[in-house]
Amino acid sequence: MTKKNIVVFSSGPIGVLFLEKILRYKNFKVHLVVICNNSNNPFFEEGQINPMEKVCAANRISIAYDPSEVVGYKYDLGLSFSNFHILRQEHITPFKNGVINFHGAPIEWYKGSAVPAYHILHEDKPMWGFTYHYVDEGLDTGNIIKQILYDIPEGLSSEEIDKSVVINALEGLYDFFDYLFLTKLTPKSFLNHNKVLPIKRKDLKKFAVLNENLPATVDFEKKMRAFNWPKILKHPMVLVNNKKYRLVPEKKYDEMLKIYREIE
Repeated sequence: MTKKNIVVFSSGPIGVLFLEKILRYKNFKVHLVVICNNSNNPFFEEGQINPMEKVCAANRISIAYDPSEVVGYKYDLGLSFSNFHILRQEHITPFKNGVINFHGAPIEWYKGSAVPAYHILHEDKPMWGFTYHYVDEGLDTGNIIKQILYDIPEGLSSEEIDKSVVINALEGLYDFFDYLFLTKLTPKSFLNHNKVLPIKRKDLKKFAVLNENLPATVDFEKKMRAFNWPKILKHPMVLVNNKKYRLVPEKKYDEMLKIYREIE
């Protein structure tokens, strides 16, 4: 079987984990990796080498920093994992089989970014999931290809929910790729999430300030868990004597270490 020529849109530490696994998949040849190397990427640090660049250099893969660099070329498929670029139609057209995005949430529940925090604040149900869908010009509006749901422990932080997504998605990534090839890269898709409104990080700001007299209630605990997501969200603030103080929860070191080890 001839390997399919693909482009990966990906950035950050999670993107590295997915790229490393994609590179080992037998039916893909990664032609180009498009990295977001600006402030839209919450993991970007001025003057620091992007970890994605190290992986690409080690595997002799070309790098681009602007999705417009795919325009004028032809590729079989695009894959978007931890991608902080906004793709327009001109960026999608070069791909014979379209661009598939990995969304770290059940897209029928939540579109947009930082959705685990929104989930904790509004639902907090012990269930989560992730979605593969086609990319179009809208925000997470493309047709759904596959959606996975699974149970999660109660009381997880946003960061822990996100890491559960990474663990489950990496474990089943090759099964998804095999499914793509089984359907000749044109899997049957379904669309039933048109009424779901997208969530943006700025939508969460109004929940990030706590009243100084707020007792130690479930509401307080939820907010602390929701905003415990380093690099993605800032911890909530409390007002005391008209001054704002940032609250930083105690790290559950053993639990987080276990999650990192499972990812590795």
